[in-house]
Amino acid sequence: RILLSLVLTYTDIVTDILVLKEYGVGGKETRKAFHSSCGILGLCTLVNILVAWIANKNKTTALRVRAMIFALIQLNPLVHGINAWRGVETSEDDTMSSFFIFVMVRIGELIFEVLPESVLQLFVVYHTKKLSYTVMFSILSSVA
Repeated sequence: RILLSLVLTYTDIVTDILVLKEYGVGGKETRKAFHSSCGILGLCTLVNILVAWIANKNKTTALRVRAMIFALIQLNPLVHGINAWRGVETSEDDTMSSFFIFVMVRIGELIFEVLPESVLQLFVVYHTKKLSYTVMFSILSSVA
């Protein structure tokens, strides 16, 4: 399950970036969607950074910074998913288990990225009457 979740997470990220690119070259018709999508993806990244900071607040500064950099480049789900899959034990410096952190990252992604981005994409499709394969695949990967 964790592997499937990770594959879907990164498929969603890649397709959202491709859709963002499509909105960027779409002209006036999709300019607001481009800015909204940038805001949604930025907010989701900030939530990932916050989760990384909370999960590592008892650790050294170097480990906290590394965790926040991983979150910034969208590696949080991968790191915590692999730790949960491997059954990495929590240390006394950990504030939460790897599985709980993985679940928090996924819930944050659902609330702050998947739902708003899917609604935005459906809104753009409705108003522009254009449905590209990229947008269709992005919506389907988000729903999955």
